[in-house]
Amino acid sequence: MVLCGSIHVKQESGNLNLSPGCNLNLRPSAILAPPLVQVAKAGHVAFLQLLLAHGCSANQQTEDGVAALHLAVQHKSPQTTAALVGALCEWSASHG
Repeated sequence: MVLCGSIHVKQESGNLNLSPGCNLNLRPSAILAPPLVQVAKAGHVAFLQLLLAHGCSANQQTEDGVAALHLAVQHKSPQTTAALVGALCEWSASHG
């Protein structure tokens, strides 16, 4: 799977891996949404967890300011929604 044109996700031996040097916190544009927004909208919880584990911001938004969490709820993806809520709670707890 290719996210944002430069982020490649490969499955090797049952594990998901990112290509080295990926910029996971790309700014939204009219052409491409940030990677977390893409996976939240699609409901890919395994990809979402992979991105979060590699430092992707859980606060990513579309160019119009729609949060990844909102998209997960809107697209009725409870596992993706739960993963994002957990990540946002962890971020909030660690940043006071």
